[in-house]
Amino acid sequence: MSYILKIWLKRRKGTWIRLMVRKDISLAKLDNILRKGFSYDTWDHLSEFSLKSGRKRDNLGTIYPDGGGAGASIRIGELGLQKGSEMEWVYDFGANVQHRIAVEDFQPKVGKSDEKQQEEPAIEVMEISRNLKS
Repeated sequence: MSYILKIWLKRRKGTWIRLMVRKDISLAKLDNILRKGFSYDTWDHLSEFSLKSGRKRDNLGTIYPDGGGAGASIRIGELGLQKGSEMEWVYDFGANVQHRIAVEDFQPKVGKSDEKQQEEPAIEVMEISRNLKS
């Protein structure tokens, strides 16, 4: 199964990325793809993901630029995400660049064996918007 995620800058909603992400992808891998997609440094600055539930936020752990850190090995499929679930991703704790992540939909593996599923791309960029005016 894959998740369709929309990730946008919290204070600039016109800048966003839509991804299809396999459930076995780690937060470290997702972090690396987001750094590249938003044109951020891939070699500097810490980041972190957190789950949102109403006003509550559960921190999933820091991720280092080299892919290490407390949250790095957590897999997307382990988070119990549902359609409509929200997460946050903060890049660069000094600048505190905040992003929202919404689960828009699921893509089931539809009759494919786990082996065939593994052959598919782990993360597929579906769409990018870099509207800097909003």
